Amino acid sequence: MPSPTRRALLAAAGTAALAGCTSLDGLVGRSTPDPAPFLHEPTDWAHPRYDAGNTGAAPGAAAPEGLPDEPAWTASVEADGVDHVHPPVVADGVIYLPFQGYDREEFVRLVAFDASAGEERWRLGRSEGVHPYTPAVARETVYWLTDGNRRLALNAADGSVRWARGGPNHRRPIPAHGVLFDLAGSSTDPRLVARDPDTGDTYWRRGNEGEWRLLGADGERFYARLDAQDGNEATRLHAIDPLTGETRWETDRLAPFLEPLVAREGRVFGTDGRPDSKRLVALDPATGEEEWSVERDLQRPFDDGERLVNGDQPLAALTDDTLLVHVDFHGIYDDRIEARDPASGEVRWTYADEGDVPVSFGRPVVAGDRVYLTTVTDQRGDGWPSGSLRTLSLADGSERERVPLDTPSFVGPVVADGRCLVVTRDEERRLSLVARA
Repeated sequence: MPSPTRRALLAAAGTAALAGCTSLDGLVGRSTPDPAPFLHEPTDWAHPRYDAGNTGAAPGAAAPEGLPDEPAWTASVEADGVDHVHPPVVADGVIYLPFQGYDREEFVRLVAFDASAGEERWRLGRSEGVHPYTPAVARETVYWLTDGNRRLALNAADGSVRWARGGPNHRRPIPAHGVLFDLAGSSTDPRLVARDPDTGDTYWRRGNEGEWRLLGADGERFYARLDAQDGNEATRLHAIDPLTGETRWETDRLAPFLEPLVAREGRVFGTDGRPDSKRLVALDPATGEEEWSVERDLQRPFDDGERLVNGDQPLAALTDDTLLVHVDFHGIYDDRIEARDPASGEVRWTYADEGDVPVSFGRPVVAGDRVYLTTVTDQRGDGWPSGSLRTLSLADGSERERVPLDTPSFVGPVVADGRCLVVTRDEERRLSLVARA
């Protein structure tokens, strides 16, 4: 990790590079100085799945060749009645696991584990929440949205609170471009803001325009969705200047659309959410103009033949030359993974596991030349489902390895620090964090 001196020099260099740029007067008046861009380290984890490409793994983080039958370590999470859990976040050798459950009262918790051995470092619990939001990590600070309208900036070393701010619920902040992209105000008066990541103070803010959803950040801009306020308006995607908060472009070509949006230099991808006809769309990040789109029907009949299952196609991961799409039928039909050409949208390969009972996939992860994914089989059966961890070739989708899991994982894996991390849950709703290396 860079020393504080090197960090300060890089930050100063970044500040000099910004000289002459648009000032941060903002869209609503303020008097705070321009943000000094902080050093982005490869070990930071700014998005729920590492980066705006949604890969779920830091560069060069692929696990060693081969997945052993026995895990390197297993950490049992001391919590009863866990209902919801997200894949962990890994930064600077620390694993952060958010989950929610009920033990005398509802709770949300964030637990930090040492990545090398699985030992617990610290935990933070909140009793006012019912959803385990995924944290973001940048510069030894953990930014966590609780379910009680609170944004917490935590010291990564011990979990102590550095600062806290209120704001509308359900929109986790994103650290990028020297600021914390966030929301302020209330659910009836939401404000889009850029905060100082060290203090929580506001650099710029936008007035009440409606309900925003923070989507991500690439190398030049933030992305946010502004939901329609009535039937006469359309949901719009905004590309936002990090320094001023102004919209560089906006479009309704993805109205309405499912999250997540994925971005990489030169291209932005989204998928709309209409149940009868769903599109996969590629946009030019500089202009918002549509480059290509693919339309498909993802409706399938239920067993009774009268109702329909509306399948989804969330964007799983984007690398330099591959877009992975997770076609999800919610345990009614077999899921599948599609690898598409980012330049044209053409399908290169498809992976599915067709058997006697439906097989569901967790969101796949890309690390090196491999795709990692977890599976859950027979979610509609009488017993507890079975599961596995698998790796595929990123080049052609061929299955390389398959390791059974003692208890299934209902969320996708994470690859970091030379390990593949999987969160499992047993029929007593107890969690385990399993590392394979």
